[in-house]
Amino acid sequence: MKKFLVLTMFLLVSLSFVYAQTTGRVVVQKLILDPTHPQDILDYVTNTGNTHSPNYILRVLHIESNIEKGTDLGYLPDVIKIAKIGTAPNFTANAIFNQSMWPAAWTIGSHLTIRIWFTGATTNPTGVEPYPQYEYAEKNI
Repeated sequence: MKKFLVLTMFLLVSLSFVYAQTTGRVVVQKLILDPTHPQDILDYVTNTGNTHSPNYILRVLHIESNIEKGTDLGYLPDVIKIAKIGTAPNFTANAIFNQSMWPAAWTIGSHLTIRIWFTGATTNPTGVEPYPQYEYAEKNI
């Protein structure tokens, strides 16, 4: 497998906005390992949209409230996950999270930081706390 590509993970915004949110608004962030081979991440994200991939930890920080939620913080996959969605042969890997996890609706112009750690074996960990031993990617939207 191409685990070294995790070092070049890019997060592509599939929703280019964060506006006023209702408490049930779902945000979808498309994930790729390498822009020249966008399907490679499906070697690692093989689960369907109903579960969370065991190969990743996902955390989302709402900047304005300074409240962070994550797959490792006890939330069920129905509100936060990394999963394969779509239909063959057009599957994509996505970080998916529901604004209902936060105690208040986001205001217009809110900002998010999406942090992802790859939990598989790595020879060059790039992670930050609380998981410095894993490979890591971050995106601000």
